[in-house]
Amino acid sequence: MKNQTGDRMIQVQNGRLHFNWMKQGEAKYPKYEKVRDGFRDVLGKFTKFVRDLNLGSFCPNQWEVTYLNQIPAGTVWKVPSDWGFFRLLGTAAIPGDVESFDGAWHFAIPQDRGRLHVQWQHARQPGPTPKDIIVLNLTARGALESANTEDSMIAGIDLGRETIVRAFPALMSDDANKYWGLKHAGT
Repeated sequence: MKNQTGDRMIQVQNGRLHFNWMKQGEAKYPKYEKVRDGFRDVLGKFTKFVRDLNLGSFCPNQWEVTYLNQIPAGTVWKVPSDWGFFRLLGTAAIPGDVESFDGAWHFAIPQDRGRLHVQWQHARQPGPTPKDIIVLNLTARGALESANTEDSMIAGIDLGRETIVRAFPALMSDDANKYWGLKHAGT
């Protein structure tokens, strides 16, 4: 279900409640706190809806935060041999020219509080003038830490967001971080 402006979407699936921000045109990403507060509002309303209609209990068992980044050619890279801006790819001595690459990495969040999943995909953006892009998906997820569903959910997504925000510049080269106006996580 989308809102009237088409920049928010709620998805209800068996065992899941998703709250998404969707970019419209040249709109800037809203502050995290605004999206989180929107999720908290939807979570409260959904929990009340389930309770009021005697549909059972809403008992989530994990939290999840995803940042979907599209990095078009012509920004920090022009051709696949420039993909060294992503530290996990490095600069391997491979015979021939790289044409494409898809990959996934998985990291434990300290103190076993969850996992960070990093997915890299080379794709072509559709449209009148198709453009090569890198789709870099960072997803943090973990178990709820307490029986207080709302507080535990918010604490989890705060942890997930913090993990992603710290990981992104750590995964990028210094030049890429400069391009985006970011400081490397280690500096």
